[in-house]
Amino acid sequence: MSKTETAPFSIKSASFDAVRVVIATADLAELRAALASRLAAAGSFFDNDPVVVDTMALDERLDWPELIALLREYRMQPIGAVAVGENLLAAAEAGIAPLPLRAPVAPRGASAAGHEGRDGAALTPSGPATQADASAAPPATGGGVDPAGSVAPDASVTAQPVAADAHPPEPAPNTIVIDRPMRSGQRVYARGGDAVVIGLVSNGAEVIADGNVHIYGPLRGKAMAGARGDTTARVFCTHLDPELIGIAGVYRTTDTPLPPEVRGQLAQVRLDGDKLIVEPLRAQ
Repeated sequence: MSKTETAPFSIKSASFDAVRVVIATADLAELRAALASRLAAAGSFFDNDPVVVDTMALDERLDWPELIALLREYRMQPIGAVAVGENLLAAAEAGIAPLPLRAPVAPRGASAAGHEGRDGAALTPSGPATQADASAAPPATGGGVDPAGSVAPDASVTAQPVAADAHPPEPAPNTIVIDRPMRSGQRVYARGGDAVVIGLVSNGAEVIADGNVHIYGPLRGKAMAGARGDTTARVFCTHLDPELIGIAGVYRTTDTPLPPEVRGQLAQVRLDGDKLIVEPLRAQ
């Protein structure tokens, strides 16, 4: 084919998932301390994920080069800014493009849009992120780091609330079933559906789903439901003793011990507003 028959480039529309990191302080030392305390146990929850920095709550000008370097230390890659005034100009000077704030991803069943390629992922060992790897799964769209800790004090990362659908979500069309124990370092991501594990989830193993997570066995690793913003998703477990549990970007680590009535018991995890609720499951 001659050079005249092939254009040197083309422009096509595209959309990408990104975490929204909501900055509530211009004191980067305070932010660094909050990140260190809250994300230390998060493992690969952030694995070079693209993030949009939201500074709309700030009046002060941020040191953007230092902020960018700080976020990259925690495996977040700033790609855009939601800002006004001096912070918008400072972000542009640091090479971060301004982005409009749009509505977050709707929960499962709200519409068919935004769920292209509902393909599940196989169980994989830890390593470089691939399409089948749970580390490729973004945390919930609209999530943010709350360094002040004023909301959901038992959670390590607090998501901005996502509007719930007016109707209950449809059953997940793409459930993945893992019928063997998960060892440390293994990860599974159920894209567009639920994840079911029959057996032990060991320390260091991760189960992530866009829908619900069901674990029929001890959960000693990490379990995150509603990975793309479904606030109606839940985690169900027959023996709850996790390193980390989360829903739609709100998660809780072992830094806050579970109460005795749920630790090691049959339990569920759900969201009530922006607070993570862990409660025992009992027959009605």
